[in-house]
Amino acid sequence: MNTMDDMKIFRSSFSIKSVSDYEEDDSDLIIAPRQNVIISRTARSQGISTENVIDKNQPKLSRIIKGHSETKMDAKCNSQELRELMFESISDNSSISKRAINDRAQAKFGGTIDVICSKGHFSYVYSSNLYCEATKGDVTCIAFRQIG
Repeated sequence: MNTMDDMKIFRSSFSIKSVSDYEEDDSDLIIAPRQNVIISRTARSQGISTENVIDKNQPKLSRIIKGHSETKMDAKCNSQELRELMFESISDNSSISKRAINDRAQAKFGGTIDVICSKGHFSYVYSSNLYCEATKGDVTCIAFRQIG
């Protein structure tokens, strides 16, 4: 079913440094430095524990609240099967990850599945009735079926 009710629309900006002639090159991907989070005494006195703190200096897509279940369905993923496929396919290399996810997802779900992976911050816009964002280590990937 491809009705507007079945689709989610995500809006944001997207920028990629281009590479020539489809050459695989991860050198343009940015790895954000990780910094320690310091919690003030005031925060501690208000009952905020270090287990629930998000490091605001990490890339937006890799901010993870400790204890968050990787299998929990949320607004960033509407298919448990796609999520599991992505976690199995993500490696330390974003180029290899995107190819593996693309090949496996197209074989499993049919149609054209777009995949974007990065070690750095990025944002995106797409409309789809099959979509998922997954992070493993420093690599975040987004996969979605093209509509139309």
